[in-house]
Order: sequence, then structure tokens, then C-alpha cells
Amino acid sequence: MIRAAVLADVPRMVRHRYPGEAGDHLNGYADWLCDALPDGRYHGWLAERSGQVIGGVGLVRLEWGPTRQDPSPFRGRVVNMYVEVEARRQGVARALLATVIQAAPTLGLSTLSVGTTVLARPLYRELGFAGVATEMLLRLPG
Repeated sequence: MIRAAVLADVPRMVRHRYPGEAGDHLNGYADWLCDALPDGRYHGWLAERSGQVIGGVGLVRLEWGPTRQDPSPFRGRVVNMYVEVEARRQGVARALLATVIQAAPTLGLSTLSVGTTVLARPLYRELGFAGVATEMLLRLPG
């Protein structure tokens, strides 16, 4: 079963984003989720089996501005895709991503992006994502 995330799920969503980590960044992310989930900047879904959370995914709604290819001023960024080790390779990630893709138009989104790993890339491709060679990243000091 897949359900929408609620504020009580924030600690779990933080663990999904930063599995096995500790540090102040976890508190900062939890605080951000507590603001972004209720105001609609972040939408999350959790997969459950036998009453236990076995995976989750998030969708950040970014104000991007209209482009030639997409008149919507918003873009969605898929984040926090995580499936517990014992539940991997059983269709959980696919079901979570399908939920995101289905929900996106109802949130005013017609473009989704994702940062992925080599192992996950085939799944994203199967669901219609395509690589884009026009992006670059600069991390500023501070």
C-alpha cells in the first residue's frame, strides 16, 4: 500500500534521505520538511507492507518559471527515493515512482527531474525519464 506522508513521518523521511548518518544536517532537513510538507512545497509518499514502512519517495515543487518547452511556472524534483534492503527488487520503487508521476499533473507539474545512481537509472528510463546533457552544477563556498 502507498500512502501520503504526514508530519509524523518526518523522522522516517530524514532516515531515508540520510541512511545511517548523524549530524546537524539531519535536524536542518527535518525542520525544512516540517515547513515544506504542510505548505505544499514537498509531497511525500510511503510504501507499507504489513503495517511497516518499506520505502518512500518525495517530490519537491520548485518555482522555475515557464520555458519554451513547458509553460508551467513549476517543476518537480523527485527526491528521497529509498526502499529498505529487504524490500528491494520487488517493485516497490516502481510503484512509488508511478505514484509520483500520476500525482504530478494534479500539482500543476508537467516536467519532473531526478538525480539518480547508476543502479537506479534503468528504472527511471523505463518510466519515461531521459538523460539531459545540458545541466551543470557549481557548489559555491560557504
